[in-house]
Amino acid sequence: MPLNVARYKAKQKETESGGDSGDIMRLKPGKNYVRIFKFRHTVTKRDFDLKLYRKGQNAPEIGSVVEELARPYEVHLISGTSPINCFLNKKDCEHCEEAKDLLREGSKQAGRQLRAQERNAMNVVDMNNSKEGMKRLDLSPQPYGGVLEQYFSKIEDGVEEDDIFGCNGRDFIIEYNKGSADVSKIYGVTIRDKERSDKLPEGLQAKTKDFYRAKYLDPQDAPPVDEDTTTKEDGDKCPWEDKPKEQPKSAEKLKDEPSRDRPESLIGCTIEFDDGGKSLMAKIREWDGSQWKALDENGEAWAFDRTEKFIIK
Repeated sequence: MPLNVARYKAKQKETESGGDSGDIMRLKPGKNYVRIFKFRHTVTKRDFDLKLYRKGQNAPEIGSVVEELARPYEVHLISGTSPINCFLNKKDCEHCEEAKDLLREGSKQAGRQLRAQERNAMNVVDMNNSKEGMKRLDLSPQPYGGVLEQYFSKIEDGVEEDDIFGCNGRDFIIEYNKGSADVSKIYGVTIRDKERSDKLPEGLQAKTKDFYRAKYLDPQDAPPVDEDTTTKEDGDKCPWEDKPKEQPKSAEKLKDEPSRDRPESLIGCTIEFDDGGKSLMAKIREWDGSQWKALDENGEAWAFDRTEKFIIK
């Protein structure tokens, strides 16, 4: 499945004008060799509410499964602290307001440093230490624009996406010139030839994360991450509708079987569900009155309301 080229070209135009966890890769001064992986995402109405997608000619349809390269979000960089996500999307954000005050008062450098800045979360493997597996790399607009530029250059030459991204793809070389006096030369991005890029184990693709569903990248006032807000008005068929009804069973048997109509009866049950085209298994731990709470085999927490599709195993 190819990327939506028109949308990513629009993003490239934006980047041209835009100026410690074990799972996170951070760029080091000098050359950084990374392999970039695409990830799958099922589009929901909530994505449009958060402006992750904007309505228009290049917008995907609600309920469709798309492949993405990165998840954009905004962050405040404050000296002496870790980066702080702009959780309120500038609405009533104290850091955004302080940045505006500094700019109004004439403290332009301090104001620019404090205001929210774009970052793009990507699934990558650090090719200098590929045994560590899948990592998250957050790129600012300048190097991210360089990645898109290399990508477009290759597909215009007829190169297939699977020869650019993923296990059989190519290594992107992101050169970080820390402290360069010329801002435009702080980052440089090139791409290795196919022959010089090692193949990676195929199982790594399954380790990618759907950053469009990442709780730690969402504003606090947004709808819950695991809540699909698609309604029947959004299309003829809701992608999370219940499975077809089975043949009627005896009342005595129904009384003993787990049922959505008796939410507490599902506690302890294993369920199978779809996450961006991948089938996952999780065990339901509790019912809080509106949602089932479950843990998958990796210990990641999930929440499901009555409208979401899953199969009781």
